[in-house]
Amino acid sequence: MLTETRDIYEQSQKIFFPGTRKRFQNEHQNELKRYHVAERYFSKQGLTGEPEEFFAGWQNALEIDKAKLQEEYDSLKSINEELRQLKEIRNAIDYALAKRN
Repeated sequence: MLTETRDIYEQSQKIFFPGTRKRFQNEHQNELKRYHVAERYFSKQGLTGEPEEFFAGWQNALEIDKAKLQEEYDSLKSINEELRQLKEIRNAIDYALAKRN
């Protein structure tokens, strides 16, 4: 949100004449309020509000989740292989018992 409204805030800061600045601020009041709210929030969090910060954090979380998912998948894969072998053994036993009777 900070990057969306930063341009309007910077434009308002470049206006020299007070009357023109006041008119600009009145026209863009909602955007400027959102900018100030976002700026306060990000400064309390110790962030700048740049998208790269968020993407870096999300990428790290995504990589961790991918690693966990891969571990779970490998575990399930080995369990599935054991289950397949047990089913083969059960089928062989059922076949042997059927022949015997």
